[in-house]
Amino acid sequence: MESANERDLEIERASRDASASAATQLAELGRLQRPEEGLAPSRGYAALMLVIAVVMTAYVTLFLFAYDGFGPGEVNHTYPASMLLLVPVICLAGLSNGARERFGVRVREARTTIGLWVVFLAGFLTLGVLKYVGSGYPDWFNIVVPICVFLLMGARPLRQLLSGGTRANEEWQPAQLAAPARVTTVVIGVVLAALLIASSLKFAAAIIGLIVFLAFLAMMVAWRTGFGLPSVGLDWGTRQWGCFIGATAVAFGSSLSVVNGASWGWPLACGAAAIVVLVMVIAAFLPTTVRR
Repeated sequence: MESANERDLEIERASRDASASAATQLAELGRLQRPEEGLAPSRGYAALMLVIAVVMTAYVTLFLFAYDGFGPGEVNHTYPASMLLLVPVICLAGLSNGARERFGVRVREARTTIGLWVVFLAGFLTLGVLKYVGSGYPDWFNIVVPICVFLLMGARPLRQLLSGGTRANEEWQPAQLAAPARVTTVVIGVVLAALLIASSLKFAAAIIGLIVFLAFLAMMVAWRTGFGLPSVGLDWGTRQWGCFIGATAVAFGSSLSVVNGASWGWPLACGAAAIVVLVMVIAAFLPTTVRR
């Protein structure tokens, strides 16, 4: 039979273990309740957000300059260019939702940041309306607004990268994209390629409008499925994002050529479209990574 002292020691040991377990659980709970500290973004996520900030700054810059100098009734000539800019940005928004979940980020935006975003969006819409009605606005707005976009989107991840305000990158292991993610990756390339080719056709605006409508409808139907952009963004790794940014750069470059109703021409548009499809097909079959 066990002595009274031995039983007392076992009870004391069990009590210490229970206390340690409770302390660990409380610490974890506290960590989860402090998103800014306990679940600060990894360096990979901060770098991705910085790249997205650059893309969005380029989008706003090209959009403003695309509409610059047009009077009432003339803005419609830039419709193909604006669609070549808008479609990659819509894809970017959906994919970034999945990227946030991939990196386990739970960061709440400060009220000041949200307020600045509201002010900026209101101002951006106002500028678009002024351009459409022909009222105009000072040319320096075309420089100030993109700078504001970069500061709103890029200042935080840039500060985190430079100051070390990120957590250590998690351990990742190689994996293959899921079949639905592969399909959507290729479809993104096909849609961008179709837009590039359509921009060189005579009735570009009508054709591009149809392509954008069908793509947007498919995107909304598939949003919550494995084919949806958030799910694809969850699966994408560095290689896939690199390919997509490259394809987006081609679309942005094409938009510059159609601002004044011009285009790259049929041969160049087909060549650019073929490159975009090839890049996204390669991206679909490149290995990705998953957390260990």
